[in-house]
Amino acid sequence: MGTDAGDGLDLSQLRVTFEVRNATINTPKYALIRVYNLAAEKMARIINEFTQVVLQAGYIDPGPSTIFEGQIVMTRRGRYDTDTFIEITAQDADQAHNYGVISTTLVAGWTWDDVYNALLGALGAYGVTGGNKPSFSTEKGLRGKQLDGMVSAQLTMLANNQNCDWYIEDNKLTFLEKGATLPGEVPMLNSGNGLLSVPDQTVDGVIISCLLRPQIRAGMMIKVDNKQLLDGSDAQVKVRQDAFRSNEYVYVPDVSADGSYKAACVTHVGDTRGDDWVTEIICVNLASPSLSAVTTEAVPDAR
Repeated sequence: MGTDAGDGLDLSQLRVTFEVRNATINTPKYALIRVYNLAAEKMARIINEFTQVVLQAGYIDPGPSTIFEGQIVMTRRGRYDTDTFIEITAQDADQAHNYGVISTTLVAGWTWDDVYNALLGALGAYGVTGGNKPSFSTEKGLRGKQLDGMVSAQLTMLANNQNCDWYIEDNKLTFLEKGATLPGEVPMLNSGNGLLSVPDQTVDGVIISCLLRPQIRAGMMIKVDNKQLLDGSDAQVKVRQDAFRSNEYVYVPDVSADGSYKAACVTHVGDTRGDDWVTEIICVNLASPSLSAVTTEAVPDAR
């Protein structure tokens, strides 16, 4: 962590605990980091001078990967038993989310790509660049279009119009169609490569815990060995009919036939001197219609 000018500290030799969470929704990716038993002078520098933090974690082979990079938004000091700590709350593209504004007019004949480019240009002042983006509809506006206000609000309207989710990760503006996943390698999870316990089935997919996998990001596709899910039998879980005012059974849909899921929310938790070294993934089964909006519109404790 350090200043905007690049002057900083490497704290990797101290005890560090962290929780990093991101989801395919328009809330900032955040990190909650604690550094233990830091010298008073260095603690003062973090509180008074530092603005940026980079968190890397992983294994000896293939080496650590960056899990989080963003702006420090709050610090606090505390004590746990005999240890002192400083707790840092940070967010990815915090200033872009909270201070990005736009005031411009697009002339008649504008397209949705023009809207996207104007909004991305407004975020450029905060270091945000373009990331994944699907093809937008090519219809043209018959009249001029005024873009005024918070960029985040305008991005939400654009995403809703194009049936997409938007979010910023690693300072890249990402648009992702609701039924699509990010391109790239698809990790396979099973008990032989880090899958922990039996995945928990939900009304929209599964919740998976595995050993820390920094490469897993929100929006990507992952595959799970279906043999690890329950006992491979019929996964429908019927609920007492009299518990709901409905004439139909309420049930949990079948698991994905090929084990493919979309990572809707990814949480990395670690402790360099403890047992926590886990990635938890809230997954959506894209092959089944969503029975709730929970995993697509919000996540637990979203900040």
